[in-house]
Parts: sequence; structure tokens; C-alpha cells
Amino acid sequence: MKQIEVRLAVVLYGGVSLAVYIHGVTREILNLIRASKLLHAEAGAASEAPDSTAVYLDLLKSLEPDIDLRIVIDLISGASAGGINGVMLARALAHDLPLDSHRELWLANADVSQLSEPASLVSRTLKASLAPLIDRVLIRRFGPQIADPETLSKVRRFVQARWFTPPFSGRRFAGWMLDACDGMDAAGSASTSLLPPGHRLDLFVTVTDYRGHRHSIALHDPPVVEETEHRRILAFTCRRALSGEMQSEFGPGHVPSLVFASRATACFPGAFMPATVAEMDSILAERGRAWPARTALLTDKLGVEGDLDQAAANRYFIDGSVVMNKPFSPVIHALGDRPASREVVRRIIYVDPNPRAESRQRSGDGPPGFFRTILASLAVIPRNEPIADDLLGIEAWNRRAKRMAEIINAADPEVERLVDDIVRADPENPPTIAEVGRFRSAANEAAHRGAGYAYLSYQKLKLRGVCDQLSKLVAALTSTPRTQANVDALASAFDRWLAEDPAPPARTIRFLRGFDVEFRLRRVRFVIRRLNELYRSGTESGVDVGSAAIDDLKGALYEAIERAAPRWDPKLYRGAPVEAAGRLASAAAAGREIDDADLAVIEEAMGLIPIDHTLDEIISVMGFAFLPPVARRAVAKAYVGFAFFDLITFPILQWTDMDEINEVLVDRISPDDADGLGAGITLRGTSLMSFGAFFNRAWREHDFLWGRLNAAERCLDVIASAIGPRAAAKLDTERLRGRLFLAILDSEEAHLNADPTLVSRLRTEVMARYGFE
Repeated sequence: MKQIEVRLAVVLYGGVSLAVYIHGVTREILNLIRASKLLHAEAGAASEAPDSTAVYLDLLKSLEPDIDLRIVIDLISGASAGGINGVMLARALAHDLPLDSHRELWLANADVSQLSEPASLVSRTLKASLAPLIDRVLIRRFGPQIADPETLSKVRRFVQARWFTPPFSGRRFAGWMLDACDGMDAAGSASTSLLPPGHRLDLFVTVTDYRGHRHSIALHDPPVVEETEHRRILAFTCRRALSGEMQSEFGPGHVPSLVFASRATACFPGAFMPATVAEMDSILAERGRAWPARTALLTDKLGVEGDLDQAAANRYFIDGSVVMNKPFSPVIHALGDRPASREVVRRIIYVDPNPRAESRQRSGDGPPGFFRTILASLAVIPRNEPIADDLLGIEAWNRRAKRMAEIINAADPEVERLVDDIVRADPENPPTIAEVGRFRSAANEAAHRGAGYAYLSYQKLKLRGVCDQLSKLVAALTSTPRTQANVDALASAFDRWLAEDPAPPARTIRFLRGFDVEFRLRRVRFVIRRLNELYRSGTESGVDVGSAAIDDLKGALYEAIERAAPRWDPKLYRGAPVEAAGRLASAAAAGREIDDADLAVIEEAMGLIPIDHTLDEIISVMGFAFLPPVARRAVAKAYVGFAFFDLITFPILQWTDMDEINEVLVDRISPDDADGLGAGITLRGTSLMSFGAFFNRAWREHDFLWGRLNAAERCLDVIASAIGPRAAAKLDTERLRGRLFLAILDSEEAHLNADPTLVSRLRTEVMARYGFE
């Protein structure tokens, strides 16, 4: 069975009241991910799939036994309205929590009457006398956008609210977000997850630091300059080990931090008061609620140094869209840290609820007026900065991915010949564990000899990377809040120690053997990559490649990755390694020669040599002994021959940050991309400068429903693209699209009643268009 993993990175734009549409999109994407989880769960769980999840599940089942498709979200980035929805989607994914209760949260509370702070009696009386004048101004400015009686009434009430003070209540909004998170936790369990074992989820939320933070940048003359940066990207992570153990920043203890991120990223200038940590402290105190992760938020995520309480009161944060409304960059930067463990189809899905905003804002003739120019420069233009640079970066990534694949394929025949010279091929007597280790060492030596002077640059790059990582580890083990070990001094000390090798290259070999974590990870991932290719080649050629045995081998290799990957984490080390690190740091600071014995203590604690022995055993027993000849040969070429491949690819990877050597394709979800239903619809929330949905419940219901419908159609498109044209041709995509639409309409009918004709009208259209009785 061909295994394909579709990895989705979701980018959520800002859009004020268009948050309601974005919520509909995230609800639907979550249903797709839940269907993938049910497909790979125990028998019986699948029957519990509700709503459109059941349709997605039927689709995934229909691909078996030819294709085993897994769909995972591992990156989410959001700003403003997208940031709020990103937070909630990430929580739902990390801990298998529902978003159903959020429907009413958005439909009932995302209303100007609920969001607004009440004005004083005197102020209301004064402004009431101006009502006729206000109505004429509003009708002249917005015309048909406020023709609806409910909308006009609420716009008038909004204008009569407090002037020269932000009209919306940030405290009330934060309270709703806390309630929403509590509702999710009450309906779910923190012990479960929609992340498959061995996966990681990262959330990035952009906020604007009003006063900014200072950066020191090294120059030539002057040696250092300081610059102020106002952009902050708050990062939250969940890691699920192969054992199922979770390390999550999305659980109940982190809810206040996530709500603060939501409150800050959506703090539209002029609409809300700037967000502060002190405000969050006050809200939690009123509720008698603790904030276990408060210090971590201030120090690790907001970069606060010194008095935390003073910073909590005096650091102000406003809407993340001021500095980054289309947050592609965090996702693109994170892609390089996503090494593939199976055949991966990478997609970036971005949600743009208002793709025609730029054309509308520039419509009209003649020069813009005084106030329009100021408004555009302060709010409109910064929130619509182009994504051309980011998309060009993805295009460059894809070119490098293709080039890397070409390089590996070109080297294949020569590496195969070199490996055949090293590996003893005896089907009746597979190599022992010791022999596999000797094969690996022989390949390293052959790669060294054959590369000539090119090996020097390869080795230097490896040494530099290991020295830097080891210096950071030693510094982390020895630093305290008052004293910070000098990473540069440690790196220089290790360089001197290597250069003074009394018997070259003995120290270098020992150093890399004891500390080169990344080489082990690259080798195992490369073997898994080649095993994944066997599924495809076996399917195409009809050759039995031993899929079950490959699955078992990959499982053992995943566990080896999980064991080796955290070796640079200082939390792993206690006692003797920490003491040895202290002596190394002291020697480096004093300019003394470091002691071999101290390095040996840390080397033993890292335990890479035992990991090598474990890998040799896995390859010997599970790779050579139980796989068919064609698969056995692929394993030998990948594991033993990796020394040759790494010599070619590692210097290139150093400059590209590409651990995941896969093409990245980009898909958009927006009203303009709907082909199956309502093509080119206009969302109600785009009116009144994107505040429209706050003034009318029927408009919110309309936008929420279309968010789900648009997302369902695009999810189907992503699946068809991922499995390839041959497999997609076997799907009845029109029927599936109609089933998805009907499932969504059926599930939402009881909840969307402000416009009694909305669901029934769309159901009639779907049944007619897709041939349902």
C-alpha cells in the first residue's frame, strides 16, 4: 500500500469581522483532519464520525487498499482575526477538542451590541439629539451597505457610543475567549490528540509591540547599532512522541497565554484598548484563576528582561496586522525544520476572506483626499502588504528541491557500485550487527578517500555545526539568571582543542563520532525516504517489496529518531555532565585548554555510540534479514551509502535550510475560489470597512456558512491533487462535493435562523446541481 502524508501549513489572514468566515473555514479543515485520524484509529471509532467528517472518511476509505492517505496540520500562522482562529484550531488539533460551541460564540457575541462599552447617560442624550444628522452622514457614506434596518440601527447606536475612546471592550472579549477554551476542555480530553505519534504542531501569532524592543546589530563602523522592532511572533508548540506522550503548550495551563495572544493579535487600533499582561492578570484574578505559564510568556515569548510586573503593566500590544497581516514568513522559515519521515505532500493553505480588497481600496479616479490618505497609510495599506516576496521564496524553495532530487538521482548509480564493493551480498546469510557497523565505517573511509580535497570543506562544515551546538548546550547547562556563559568563547576553545590534535585526525573523528547528532538524524531520515520510494516503485512495477516488513522497519527507525533528536536539549542532563560543562565553561572563559575528560563525560551522557549500535541492529535484523532482495538492496544503498550521499548534499543543505526536500505547493481558500457553489460570492463582512458582520447576525450566519462551504470544496481539491491524477480520476468528485455541501447544510440548519431562507435556498441549489433526489 502506498503511504502518503499530506502536511498542511495553514496561514490565516486578518480581516476584522471576517473572523466569522475564517472560523467557518477552520471548522471544516478540522473535520478533514479528524476524518484522517479516524481512518487510522481502531476499528469501530469510524462509525462515530458526524457532519462532513463522515464524507471525508468515506473518501479516504475509498482510496484503500491502493493508497493510505494521512492528512496532518503541523504549522499554523495567524494575524488579527486569523490569529484568534489559529489559536482555537491549534488547541483543537493538539488535544482533539471540538469547535462546535464556538459557532454560537461568534454568531451571538461578535455583535457591536455585545462588544461595545456602554456610553454615559449624558453622552447618549447629547448624541441622540444629533441622530438625524448622523443618519444623513451614514447614508451618504455607506449607502446600500446599511439599508437593512438591523444594520442601520446598530450602526447608529455604535456611532452614539463613546467618542475618542476605543468603543470595544477588550476585557469582555478576553473573557469570551477564556469561556470558549473552557468549553473546549469540558467537551474533550487533554490526553488525546489529532496529531499522529511522532509529529509536532507549531502555532505562530503575530502581535505589534507598541513601544518596540531594541536589537543590537553588528556592523563595521560603528561596531554596533541598535534598532527598534515592533513585530512580535508568539510561538506555541505541541510535540507528540511516538510513545504518545505529549509536550504541549495548548493545554489548560497555557490557556491564559493563548487568550492573551488572541486578545493582542486582534486589538484593532482605535477599536480596542491596547492589550497588556496586567489586564489579563486582572481578568484572571476576578475569576480566581491561576496562570502557570505567565513567566514563560513574558520571558520566552515576549522577550521581557528585568522586572516582569513592571513590563506586564507598561508593555502595550496592538493588532498583529499592523506589522504583518499576511503571516507567511513564520511558516516558510519553519519549513526547513520539518524533515520528512515518509513520502510527504506539502501544501501551504492560506485563507484570504477578502481577495479583492486591494482593488476596491484603489478604485475611483483622482487624488485621494486628506483623511482617506491618512487612513490608508495608517490602517488599510499596512494590512494589505503583498505576499509576492514570500511566494517567490516558495518558488525558489521548489527549484532547490528539484535540484536536490536531481543530484541524488545522478549519484545513485555510482553510490550503488561503491556500496556493492563494501557490502557482502549473501541472501542466505544476512550480515551480522558487527558487520553492518564495519560496512558503515568502511563507507565513511571510502567517501573520505574518494572526495579528495572536497572532503575538507565537508568536514569543516560538520565540525562548525557540531561546535556551535555543543557550545550552546554547555552554555545552557552552566548559565544562571545572573550569569550567561559565553557561547563564542566556548566555540573558540573547542576549535583550539581540535586544532591541537597530537595525532591528526584522531580528535576530529572522535569528536564527530561522539557529538554529531545531525549526521545520525540525516542518515535515518534518508533511509526512511528511500523506503517510502519503495512503496511507489513496487506499486508501479507490481513487485512485492515487503510492505509489512518495511512498515515495521520504519517504525523502529522512527523510534531511533525520537531517541536521538533531543540530544541537544539541556533538560536531559543532570549531575556529572552539568559539572563537566561548568569546568569547560570556566576553562573557555579563562582562555585555558579544555580537558579531554570533561568532554568525555558529556559524550557519554549524550549516548550517540549506543544509538549507532541500535541502528546497526535494526538494519541487520529488520532490514537485511526480513526484506525481499529489492528492498534489502535499497536499505544497503541508503544506510551504508549515506556517507557518499551526505558528502554531496550536506554542503548544499547548509545554505538552504532544507531538511524537508519536497516541493511546497500553495493553495488559497477564498470566496473567489468557489467553483462548485456560489462562485465569486461577496461576504457580508467586507462591508463597512470589514466591520460589517459585527452589525447584523444574518450577515454573520451567511459568512460562517460560506466559510465552511468554500473550505470543503478546497479540501477536496487538495486531496485530489495529493493523490495524483491517476488516482483522482477514479473519484466521483462531483458527487463528493455535493455530499459535502449537503452534510454541512444539514448540520448547520438548526443553528442558522436569522435568515430562514439561507439554508433551504442553498440546499435546493445543491440538489439540483449535483443530481440528488
